[in-house]
Amino acid sequence: MNTISVTNPHTNEVITYTETEVLRFISDLNDAKERSQQSSRQVIDIRGTVYEFFNSQYSPGDEEITTSVEEINDMLRVIGADELKRTWSASVRIYVNVSGIEAANKEEVEDMVRDDINVELQSIDGEIWIDDIQVQSITAE
Repeated sequence: MNTISVTNPHTNEVITYTETEVLRFISDLNDAKERSQQSSRQVIDIRGTVYEFFNSQYSPGDEEITTSVEEINDMLRVIGADELKRTWSASVRIYVNVSGIEAANKEEVEDMVRDDINVELQSIDGEIWIDDIQVQSITAE
């Protein structure tokens, strides 16, 4: 098996590589070069996209450009960037069945359910509150 030895000029340490290792280094270097060229092409494409976006909304002599968040998000989506976010509200209806409640009467059941139902957000960073709890029906089991 062929080998190549390299001497570090600073430490005089000699490192010996096999032909297979050298070929792998060359292959890895070629792969890195290709990835670098792809990244460079991608940056050039993104620059063109951003320039086209702003140039399409610009007239010579303009001091300001006005655009919508939707148009900006369209451009950001095209170049693979995160879109601008806005806050949203959602009205949600949840239907729940509760069973096994021990109570003396229907009114007590309704009060217990109203007082004990809780809703919380698990992974959304927002606020939640219950506007109203309507007990639809109460039946003995």
